[in-house]
Amino acid sequence: MLVLIISVILWMFLAVYAIKTVKEYRQSTKKEKKQKHRLMIYVVGSVPLAAILLIGENLKLQGFTMNEIMPYLFVAAIIFIFVPGYIYLFMTLFSKDTYESYGEPNKYKSKFIFKNRKLLVPIIVALPIVIITFTIVKIGEALF
Repeated sequence: MLVLIISVILWMFLAVYAIKTVKEYRQSTKKEKKQKHRLMIYVVGSVPLAAILLIGENLKLQGFTMNEIMPYLFVAAIIFIFVPGYIYLFMTLFSKDTYESYGEPNKYKSKFIFKNRKLLVPIIVALPIVIITFTIVKIGEALF
């Protein structure tokens, strides 16, 4: 039990450090962003991986076998990796920096997407989350 408490505390420190890294990354200049980009991805990417390992270790300490743990780890991987990654992908796609990096705004092919991004981003982000939620519910019903 002590190992679990210590690992949860360490994971919280890692999550706080990731939030701090993202804030510093957002406030930096374009030149600094190029240098800090890889570090930011490593730090932010380590948070969900640590959470998945923590969930697996917790279930193992409770006496579950690996075959019983695998569905839970699958759900944890969907929640902690794919959902934030999907949100990050679309926030990057619809950001003003992406829009300006394609040269002249008049020649940009997806001007409609950029102009309507405040409406499209919530729809595009919410749709897969709803689908994944229904999938998780079906997996949960099948398990229990």
